[in-house]
Amino acid sequence: IHLMASAAFGLIHASILTAIDVDSVGAAAAWDVVIGAVHGTGVLILMPMMLALAHPLVRSGDLERPGPLLTGFGSMTPVGSLAAHVVFGLVVGSTYAGIVL
Repeated sequence: IHLMASAAFGLIHASILTAIDVDSVGAAAAWDVVIGAVHGTGVLILMPMMLALAHPLVRSGDLERPGPLLTGFGSMTPVGSLAAHVVFGLVVGSTYAGIVL
């Protein structure tokens, strides 16, 4: 599921970069780092609610509740998650620039 979601988000990133008409590799990478940070922030805000409502192990108490910004999984989880989304944005922006520009 995560692989397919990543492909879909990559296409969304590419659509946004096309819509704002980036014209250089640096601009594509910079814009996509911002897009990745916004995406990562959204994940940190929404994922705890989604896990608490939908994941059967969280609901049954067999898996620890995620807590605000996923801090229930460790204090560095938000940092790692946000960093991963920023890196995803950097990779997608650089790939976009290499293919399109």
